Parts: sequence; structure tokens; C-alpha cells
Amino acid sequence: FYKRFQMFFENLSDAGLVLFLGEGNFSFSASVLRRSQEQNMSNIYATCYEKEIELNVDEASLNMERMVINEKHRKKLHEETISKTEKSNPIKNENMAFLRSVGCHVLQGVDAEVLDQDARLANLSFSRIVFMFPHVGGKMKINRNRQLVQNVLKSARKLLDRNGQVVITLCKGQGGTPFEKVERVAADTWKIVETAHEAGYVLSQVHHFPHHLFQQYYQVGYRDLQKGFNVEDSVVHVMELSEPEEDLPIDNLDTKSENSDADDDTALPVSLYPPHYVHHLSFWISDELSESLLAQIINTSVGKYVLNWRTIDLYTSASGRQSQTIEIEYCDTRRALGHSRVLHLHNKVLGLSLVRCAHIQLRC
Repeated sequence: FYKRFQMFFENLSDAGLVLFLGEGNFSFSASVLRRSQEQNMSNIYATCYEKEIELNVDEASLNMERMVINEKHRKKLHEETISKTEKSNPIKNENMAFLRSVGCHVLQGVDAEVLDQDARLANLSFSRIVFMFPHVGGKMKINRNRQLVQNVLKSARKLLDRNGQVVITLCKGQGGTPFEKVERVAADTWKIVETAHEAGYVLSQVHHFPHHLFQQYYQVGYRDLQKGFNVEDSVVHVMELSEPEEDLPIDNLDTKSENSDADDDTALPVSLYPPHYVHHLSFWISDELSESLLAQIINTSVGKYVLNWRTIDLYTSASGRQSQTIEIEYCDTRRALGHSRVLHLHNKVLGLSLVRCAHIQLRC
């Protein structure tokens, strides 16, 4: 495992541009670079969400970065100065100083959900983007944390190399993949696979985070406090962009089917746990629709995403009209299929293809 892990957090000087997000006290990026012992790391960008605090105080006389305010000092200092001083983080300051000493770009006030709107990053292209333990803060906010990860992935997409990777580490059980040592009910997880696919990525690798290799990494944020949390059995999720091409409804069956291309495209990453989606489609049958024609339309329009399909209901109305309901299971081992993408394929591609090629009428 250690050798596999090296490719993400060691030998970074040859890895292209690397972006660390949400660093907080910068202890992880600093810990990674201290292990590498390299001196020119100008390809590394370490960032945190918090904005830089400027202290308008005579630092020479007060030594603001390291001073502990006692009662005597309190009487002499303005209340705002005391607040800023107590918020100053010597660990963070030390790590920032180290990172800059080895050539890293240290940026504060970086919002990982809107990276492309930050002028300092907007024109850069990264081979790897790393976010350790993203969290919105507070308890019982699973939906907000899922949205945070999805927003980060969508934002990162605009700054990522064509073959780049986003590496997100979550606490045990949070990701909700079969790789977890602790299995949770899906509703109690961040659904990292579904979240990634919705953002246009596939989960290509998972590893347990070897926290013992990074003794100087001091993660904080437990219940929104400057307090550590348990990282035992945490999981590193490696995601790669793999968006499907645009699919349009077909007008006739002369349109070339691309079923054979899906499995042969070795340039695309392989999804470890491709999600499966099952949807139903009901329609009034036309005189020209046969089972073989239905199979042809499904195969030509969306066949490369379909694992199985079957008729689950036939119905005749009082007026004699016949209705058919089919069930389709969608999945792709290489292309990212999120929930919204599958709904588009099901309703706007397959549904309209049936209307145009077989002249059926869709039922609402």
C-alpha cells in the first residue's frame, strides 16, 4: 500500500501543478513536503478558506505571532486587537513559513466551491487537486456535505488537466463505498460515488489513509472547533474526469450504434463502483411498434448505457388503446453517469427516439 500511496503524496516536484484545498493550518501540505525533503516546490499551491488577518499593531514591541495575552496586556490593548491576536495560529504561521521557504505558493481566502472565480488560480491547470476531510462544520449536515463535495468537484473540473485527478479523503464510513471497514446505511453517508458521477467523475481508486506517515499533520475541525478528530481507517478517494459525450435522440435507425465503442475505449478510467439506475417508461403503443423495433431503438439510442431492459406491464384501456411499460437498468463502467444525466438519457433521448422512430405517445 505504501508504494501505491507514494504516487499521490511524494515525488510531487515532477507531478505537474498540484493544488491543496481547505488546508486550514497548512499542516498536511507542510507534512507532505517535509517528507519529500525537496527544496524547489514552486509547482505546489497550498490554500485555505480563511482569509488573511492583518494586524495593525507594532509587532516589534508586542511580538504578536507568539505572544500569549495576559491580564496586564489586556488592559493596554484594544478589544479587536486581543481578538485577532488570540485567533492567530502559531502552527499555521510556522507551516506557511516553511511552505514558502521551499518555493510553494501559499494562498489564503480560497473558496474551493468557486475556484475558477479566484484570479490567482483561474488560468492554471492542475494535474492533482487534494482536499483532506472537507466538511461544512457542525453536526448532522450530510446533505450540505454532499453538496460541498459536488460543488468542489464541479469547480475543480475547470482547473484540472485532461488526465488530472481529484483526491478527497473522508473519515471512515463517510464515503459509503464497499471499501469501507465500517459500513453505514447509504442515507447516513456522503454517497461519494453518486456525488462524483453527478459532477462528471468516476471513482477510479480507493486507499486507506496512512496517517502514521504524517506525524506533523494536525487535523482540526471536530464539531466546528479547533479540535482534532479520529482519522483511523479514513479513506482516500481518487476521482478522474470521464464525462460522457452529448447524446441526442435519433430520428431513424440508420444512426450508427456506438455500443461496441463503450468497452473498447481504454483511454477512459475505469469506475470501481459504477452506480446502477433503474427507471420505467410508459407509452401508448402504435401500430408499427414491435418488440424487435423497440429493441433496435433502445440499442441505437442509449444501448451503450443499458445493462438490461424488459417489459413489466401491458395494459388495455376501456377505449381499446394499448399501453406498455418497460424497465431499463442503466450503468457505465467508464463514463460518469449521474442521476440527472440518466434522467436526460431516459426521457429526452430514449423517450423522444421512440416518439420519432415508432410514433408512440409517451404517458405522463
